[in-house]
Amino acid sequence: MRDRLPAWVDLIRLAPGQQLAGTVPLSDLDGWPAGGASVQLTLDITQAPSGRLALKGDLQGQSEMLCQRCLQPMDQVWNAQFLLELVDSEEQAERIETALDIYIARGGRVHLHELARDESILALPMTPRHADGTCEPPAQS
Repeated sequence: MRDRLPAWVDLIRLAPGQQLAGTVPLSDLDGWPAGGASVQLTLDITQAPSGRLALKGDLQGQSEMLCQRCLQPMDQVWNAQFLLELVDSEEQAERIETALDIYIARGGRVHLHELARDESILALPMTPRHADGTCEPPAQS
């Protein structure tokens, strides 16, 4: 099992070529239902074309959800890859031109648990369902 990632990391400690990897328990993610599963997060620190730091991320997770077809619990697996350019403030984000998505590192920190939560939410299907042909809608009475 990978080591647990800290809640945040200071930008000053990051440099291109570094890698951060570990787990984030879903129970640590604000706004996520409690559960025993965790998200596996790998972040490669790179340099954006602008010269700013960027995070190239790979995220894998699994959580129990309710199938929207049969209304029974199911294991939902998700994977996400992302590339984020780091900026210091919303003002800086508004001024720069970049083809990358932006992450605002408030207070000079990258909040790893928030990043894991946000990227997980973006990776989840809007309507979780079992694979086609494996379940039926509940019978109506």
